[in-house]
Amino acid sequence: FFDQSDVEKAPSTIETVYTRGYVPEGYVEKEGEISKVSTHIAWMNENNEIIIFRQRILDTSLTMDNEYADGDIMFIDGMEIVHISDGENSCYCWNSDQYAFYLKIPNNISHDIALKLIQSLKMK
Repeated sequence: FFDQSDVEKAPSTIETVYTRGYVPEGYVEKEGEISKVSTHIAWMNENNEIIIFRQRILDTSLTMDNEYADGDIMFIDGMEIVHISDGENSCYCWNSDQYAFYLKIPNNISHDIALKLIQSLKMK
């Protein structure tokens, strides 16, 4: 998903924590965990539907189970995004020059909203 040259240039720990600048109406942050190599933030709505955002350093492995899912690759502003969707959730993975990112959302959130979530990345 990322080149060895990207890994060599990237930080070996999380130096800047990122989060979503936009979260759909009705979702509230429920949990967050920050370590030296990853972050995990989850938002939940009143129907117990969860949005999960993760940030990892580039030298960790990134695995997506696509055994029972459909997938595709898209590009936004030159950024490659891997998208996998099963019957319940959609997962998106992408990376910057420094970190890998993962977003998991319920399938009832539209693809346009998912892209808005991806593009709203900001420092926490």
